[in-house]
Amino acid sequence: MEPAALLQKLREAGCEIVPDGDRLRVRYPAGALTDDLREAIRQYKAELLHLLSVGSMGQGKAQSSPAPGVTLALSLQPDGTCWCCKGDNWWLSRYGVLACAACHPPAHPGLVVRHLKGKEAIELARA
Repeated sequence: MEPAALLQKLREAGCEIVPDGDRLRVRYPAGALTDDLREAIRQYKAELLHLLSVGSMGQGKAQSSPAPGVTLALSLQPDGTCWCCKGDNWWLSRYGVLACAACHPPAHPGLVVRHLKGKEAIELARA
């Protein structure tokens, strides 16, 4: 499994993964972390730290200062579109993760705090 796919799989399982210096903090619902996922996290720790730090640094002003408690999608571009599908529909999870609705639809409606369009996502990132 590639590190980006692992990160996505963890998020889809309801896990929150946050870099903390040279460590990873993982919060997860009961039963979400299997032994295989734990091993994959150990195996790809450095790559996951890099992916998460790139996501928090961003490629533009919008990603350089995310709202407190909000983890921006790695795919959010400065114009509010997704780099992958070029769509501008986003959703904010109850775990504070902003994700592209087309590339990463919510696994369960209960995960969604709100839906946003591109400009709203940018405003949330700048808040």
